[in-house]
Amino acid sequence: MSAALREYLMALVACALLAALSSALLPEGASRRAVSFACGLLTLVCAVRPLLHIDTQTLARSISRLEMEQDASRTGVEVKNRELVSAIIKEKCETYILDKAAQLDLALSAEVTVGGENVYPYPTAVHLTGEPTAEQKLQLQRYIERELAIPKEEQTWSSP
Repeated sequence: MSAALREYLMALVACALLAALSSALLPEGASRRAVSFACGLLTLVCAVRPLLHIDTQTLARSISRLEMEQDASRTGVEVKNRELVSAIIKEKCETYILDKAAQLDLALSAEVTVGGENVYPYPTAVHLTGEPTAEQKLQLQRYIERELAIPKEEQTWSSP
């Protein structure tokens, strides 16, 4: 690439030098204006010549590759953001459940499952470990169902 650029610049400089020399050597008058005009056209052709030899297929492939790389980097950022939001939602839901359990004088641990990979993440299930009384379990199940929209069927319990 740099050899082609160097060749292009050398040709452009040579055209410019030729134009300058021919304008400087000719006397004032119509012939000097005509030669200056011709040299200007030659310099313009030299400057535009690379545009005539552009390989449109290679250019199109390069543009497509750049667009795909941009999409890939943006998608990677979106995935990282979604993972971060999922982790925050999981942590907040577990904290809400543990706070409600503490209000009920219940010691337990909670593991929330977050779904919604293609959309906004939301809690889908919870696994609770503890030994609640029947009343504590019922109240906590209702709270989780009402506040976090996790149905009773997705609330599993185990003993420590």
